[in-house]
Order: sequence, then C-alpha cells, then structure tokens
Amino acid sequence: MISCPLCFNVVFTSEIKGPSGQWFHYCENCRLVFSEKQDLPNRQNEKERYLEHENSIHDKGYVRHLNQAINPALPYLRENMRGLDYGCGPAPTLNRLLAIKGLNCEFYDPSFFLNILWVGMILFLQPNASNIFSGPMRSFTN
Repeated sequence: MISCPLCFNVVFTSEIKGPSGQWFHYCENCRLVFSEKQDLPNRQNEKERYLEHENSIHDKGYVRHLNQAINPALPYLRENMRGLDYGCGPAPTLNRLLAIKGLNCEFYDPSFFLNILWVGMILFLQPNASNIFSGPMRSFTN
C-alpha cells in the first residue's frame, strides 16, 4: 500500500501526470505531491545526474522542464502555503520560479547541503548531518 512519505496518509485524489509521463500522487491530508519510491533514483545516481548539468534559473531549458511540473500543480497551491523542494540539486531553482508566482518554497538536498537539517520550515545547522533524511518526519516522531 502506498502512503504519503511526509504524513503517512493513505488517501489520495487522482494521480497527477507530470513530465515524461511520470505520475504523481496528491496527499489530501498534507497536500504533498510525490512519486512512488521505486520511481526515484538512488542518491548516488541522482547526484551524478545533477553534476552532468549546469541547471540554474538562467537555463531556459531547465526552467521549461521545471515549469512542466509546476504548472499542473498550481491549482493545488495557495499563497499561504509553504513548500519544500527536497532534492533541489546544487543550484536551487524551483523555489525561485515559485517565488515569481507568489509562492513560498524552501530547498534542501542531502547530496549537496549536508550540513543543513530542515524540521518543518525551521533551519538548523548540524556539524555532521549527512544522510539525516531517510523519511523526513519519521526521524523526529520516535
């Protein structure tokens, strides 16, 4: 059974079609849009893939790619919401694109920001924080 990786809810609305035919789930409880774990790359493959590119807010192709994910999600987003781009890569861009649309989005990537720990939307610096997130909320509820 699929559960939300943030709040562990098991009730979802219809799936959202994203870029390259990938499907995402929308959690009705916490409003997280997420893909299934088997559709995600492992951390090393993800980091290697990010390092092959020079993605930034100035790369029109990358911005176009991110907008393919942003635009289908916009009907579910409100100005008073706060997002987290978990897995933003070395040059956070999604948060900047959402800011242009009046939306708040923080960023974190365990492959590139090893000394930062996000708890909710509060930032804590950790001296040896590598691999803290295997499940963002589960780590703090036990």
